[in-house]
Amino acid sequence: MQSLALLLAADFLGKLHTWRAQMGSDFYLLVFVGVFAVVILGAFGWALIFKQPSYRSHHRASKPDASGTTRHRHRHRHRRKEHRPVNPTLAETGGLPTLRDPKTPPKSHL
Repeated sequence: MQSLALLLAADFLGKLHTWRAQMGSDFYLLVFVGVFAVVILGAFGWALIFKQPSYRSHHRASKPDASGTTRHRHRHRHRRKEHRPVNPTLAETGGLPTLRDPKTPPKSHL
């Protein structure tokens, strides 16, 4: 069994050497493009296999009813709770500070 594998490998390497001699410099370009394509496809395959489920797909799963059919849940926009108000506006906090006299230098914040 091992000798068969060695014969196949030697035959493949012989054909590869012959093909490379016939192709010339185009052979290296073809090998480079082939390796690049394999790496890109491997990266995409890795991303598809180990992809984290997104927030939407995780929370939008259909659940079967008692009758066995699936029902789809619809998301509704949630309003802000009363105990969590929005940040106050400048008008609510007293507005902007008064204008500085142009003759006095600005305060140093160091």
